[in-house]
Amino acid sequence: MRLQFGELIAVGWAPVMAGPHDGVPAAQPLPKAPNVLLLAATTTGAVLTTVGGLTVLWPSDGSLPSQTYWMLVAVLTAAGGVLLALRLLVHERKREQVLLWNSCREQWLGQRVRAWQQPAKVVALAYSTAAGNRCLAQALRAKGPVLQPVYVDALGACVTFSALRGYVPTLCLQAYRRRLAQELGAVLAPLAPAMEHLAGHRLAVRVRHDRQLADAEIEQLLVRLLPPQARATAPVFAHHEDGFLWLGPWLDAHAPAPWLLCIDFNLFLMPHAGQAEGVSAVLLAHPSVGCEGLAALHRPISSQAAADCLAQACAASEASPSSAWLACRGQAHSTSIALANVGIAASQQHALDLQLGHGGTAMAALLLITACEQAHAQEQAQLLLFTDRTLQACVVRPCGKEAQA
Repeated sequence: MRLQFGELIAVGWAPVMAGPHDGVPAAQPLPKAPNVLLLAATTTGAVLTTVGGLTVLWPSDGSLPSQTYWMLVAVLTAAGGVLLALRLLVHERKREQVLLWNSCREQWLGQRVRAWQQPAKVVALAYSTAAGNRCLAQALRAKGPVLQPVYVDALGACVTFSALRGYVPTLCLQAYRRRLAQELGAVLAPLAPAMEHLAGHRLAVRVRHDRQLADAEIEQLLVRLLPPQARATAPVFAHHEDGFLWLGPWLDAHAPAPWLLCIDFNLFLMPHAGQAEGVSAVLLAHPSVGCEGLAALHRPISSQAAADCLAQACAASEASPSSAWLACRGQAHSTSIALANVGIAASQQHALDLQLGHGGTAMAALLLITACEQAHAQEQAQLLLFTDRTLQACVVRPCGKEAQA
């Protein structure tokens, strides 16, 4: 049985919390304090008027004893005082209720903010690209852009792309299956030691692929390649994902899988202009696990404006990233200005899709991997800003260390 993304809610995933203030009622205003002098004067006037009326109406023939008159005057005066005290007491009680409600609201909001800021931990990762399988950022700086024009005989045209070593353009699915098995095996093997320690723990597997093969065939291949603990549950095929926005529901779930293995790959039959081949696997730990890792992945933020994305992403992580890794098709100018406004200079803005090529279904994973390696190596927070279906941003921080501004 294979689960689609929409079915995840049934197994412990929850709708994404767009912000910690969403659904939180506004603080209640304090009740307006009564004017004590005016209230006292009004009460005194009412008592005097009542006593005056009583005096006018009191029989003058002595049929009623004077003690009764003075007793009634005392009762009316005391009643006025009691009413004044009750009015002040009602105000004070209402004020205390509002203060208590606002205090509970602040505590609840604080818990939501802390939960919203809790990151997932990147425990282990492995990948393969045209620029290599380790230290991707340094490799690109050393080699320069690997996105190069190549004449493809089968197409009779020159196509600019980057491919894994040994790639030969072909329409043969059997050759594609062999390459996929080889590349996935090479990427998953380094993660085997980390997954061996998860025996007895719930491990979910999420797969996003280029759909050259059917999901059932990919699942059969993974059964052969994954360790037993990763085969306990059926993999989730996330064809309709939008970048990293799947991370929010996992972080907010009431009973999530504590460990999540993300497998993303983009392999060619025939090359696509401007694209890059890439195969990656990332092992994530939920914040509830409380383990250390290579880096901390904070909640992604989606917005139509780059400035809003950046502001909310930095708020979600309480970090000041030193570098940005980009894949923003058609929005280079606006994103560059927005990044400069938050203190990331142009020299620290790296367009991965222009250097390596756009990774297609693996683009988000390749950005994450590059940022994780840089955060771990430099001990500084890194920012991801990219476009999938929507513009989104998130921050990656080194684990166990405060990100430096």
